[in-house]
Amino acid sequence: MPLTDMIDAVVTLVSSVPGISGGAAKVYGYWNYAENEAELKEKYVAGGIIHAWIVTRESLTAEDLGPNFRRDRHKIVIHGFRSLEKHPDGEQRHQELVEAVRAVFDPQGARHLPSNAGFIRTPVQVEDFGTAVFAGFGLCWYAKLSFEAEQERIGS
Repeated sequence: MPLTDMIDAVVTLVSSVPGISGGAAKVYGYWNYAENEAELKEKYVAGGIIHAWIVTRESLTAEDLGPNFRRDRHKIVIHGFRSLEKHPDGEQRHQELVEAVRAVFDPQGARHLPSNAGFIRTPVQVEDFGTAVFAGFGLCWYAKLSFEAEQERIGS
């Protein structure tokens, strides 16, 4: 399976999370380029606030398992952004979304991604949580989640 299938499977899972699903947030496989602030808002604003989740691969470790057979271990990263609002429990809301994203990966039978796109090797980690300026136009709560997923390749 190509990397894009793995990323698409993760996007599908993240997109299913309550509070993200149904257009409450934008979810993308890979960073989505925007030419200007209007495009940034179009791509990353949902419900009047910056609320976006981006899934990408950060690194790859390949293991040689013999002639024409290797195991690729991808570090998949999920970046979550949500505008700081004038609301006393804004951080709590984003923390709860982070936990909901983590939870959506737990019930996957034997930790397989949908459509046999890969195998989740590690539990989803929260590497970073705090605030960040998103693309220079908004202060957001930010979370970086990661896990290792693998694919076995025969040939190439």
